[in-house]
Amino acid sequence: MSVLGNVINWILGLGAAIFVPIIIIIAGLIVGMKLKDAISAGITLGVAFTGCLLYTSPSPRDISG
Repeated sequence: MSVLGNVINWILGLGAAIFVPIIIIIAGLIVGMKLKDAISAGITLGVAFTGCLLYTSPSPRDISG
C-alpha cells in the first residue's frame, strides 16, 4: 500500500497544472470520448490553467511596491 501512496503523492506533487488534465483525460475516457479527443481536452485545460495562474499571480515587482 505504501507504493500506491507514494505514487499518488508524487502525482499530486506535480501540481495542479499536471494533475487536473490527467483527471480530465481519465474522466473523458470513462464517459466514452476517443483517446485523441480526451488527450486534446486535457492538454487544452492544462495550458489554460497555467495561463490563468500566470495572469492572476502577482509578480515580485508588483509586491515590492
